[in-house]
Amino acid sequence: MKPLLLIFCLTNFAFAQTELETLELENSNLKAELKQFKTENVFLRNVFDLNQPEYEITQENISYKITSIKGNKEQSKIKISLLIESIDENKRLAMTDFECIDLEGIIYKINLNNSDDVYPKLTKNVPIKFNFTIDTLGNQPIFMKLLKIRNSIQPESNLFLEKRGNIYFRDLRVSW
Repeated sequence: MKPLLLIFCLTNFAFAQTELETLELENSNLKAELKQFKTENVFLRNVFDLNQPEYEITQENISYKITSIKGNKEQSKIKISLLIESIDENKRLAMTDFECIDLEGIIYKINLNNSDDVYPKLTKNVPIKFNFTIDTLGNQPIFMKLLKIRNSIQPESNLFLEKRGNIYFRDLRVSW
């Protein structure tokens, strides 16, 4: 009986040893997979950060901040409110061209009749609220992929110095 028990214990020990080796192999494979998933997760987080909406931009020491984007279904219009603030000195700003592009690639233009003055005078560290309206022609886009504003900036101290540029706001959500 004792030799039979000894043989039984030795075979169990041998099987346990092979089970331990397979479990260690599985564990190392799972660790390698986990490491791969972590690197993919970091990559996907970086991609997600690229598609974050840009609601605030500073360019030529002027801060542009979108405060609201509201759609009106009955009038088929989108109203965008923007805060503009000069950081370093008094300036004159001329916003000459507005384009809004939705996810389908449709380009919308600003309605100047329902918008504020596009030639504001900026005082240092004083924000100015600017509202403009976009006619959507019956469409109700949920996202605006790009809002482009072409502008020129002149310091009031020297009106001969003019800087031209574009402001780009990306991936903006419209609340209807």
